Amino acid sequence: MGKLKVHLYFIVLFGVWLATMSLLWKYPVLLTVLLLAITFVYFAFLKKGKEHYYFIVAAIAGPIGEAIVSRSGLWTYYGSTVFGVPVWLPLAWGITFVVIKRYIDSLVN
Repeated sequence: MGKLKVHLYFIVLFGVWLATMSLLWKYPVLLTVLLLAITFVYFAFLKKGKEHYYFIVAAIAGPIGEAIVSRSGLWTYYGSTVFGVPVWLPLAWGITFVVIKRYIDSLVN
């Protein structure tokens, strides 16, 4: 039952995460504030080990890749961007990577 509970929590939370990103991308200030709050809460109360390093790497590498691809014309982002990506994107990459890594670790261990 333990693994099933982990799966269900992840599926529900990831679904909420996707819905939030899908609904709030048109409101970049609100989305940025929400992502900052989620990041703060995660690292203040839920962090395990050295997850902040994974967060930093994903927050840098993910948007760099997206900036390169968006400059090619494959896609563009709505609203204000820095180097072709929204200000909130590094936060989204960082927290998404950390949460998915934790989920995978919980399945393996």
